[in-house]
Amino acid sequence: MSQPLPDPAGGRLTSAIFVIYYTNFRRVPVESHMFGKALRLLGIGWYVAICIGTGALGGLWIDGKFDLRPVFTLLGLGLGVALAFLGMIRMLSTVLSDPPDREG
Repeated sequence: MSQPLPDPAGGRLTSAIFVIYYTNFRRVPVESHMFGKALRLLGIGWYVAICIGTGALGGLWIDGKFDLRPVFTLLGLGLGVALAFLGMIRMLSTVLSDPPDREG
């Protein structure tokens, strides 16, 4: 048996070494690709929200300048929804087509 390593960090170093050993040397698949997909899906949500919000606020601003309420607000909202939908479809197809990185 091996001697335990001296650990001035109070157990954290030993735990970190065990995780590194267990995942790298034993070739246990780590599900880290799921975190990447989750973050990419979160980014898609932000993209949709920013597109729709920017279109609506831009339309409100133009309506305020030309006093044509609600013409440009609706046009900006429609443009934002269209851009959000097209971008979301494009990004989702990329995320869903990525094969998972599995180690055997």
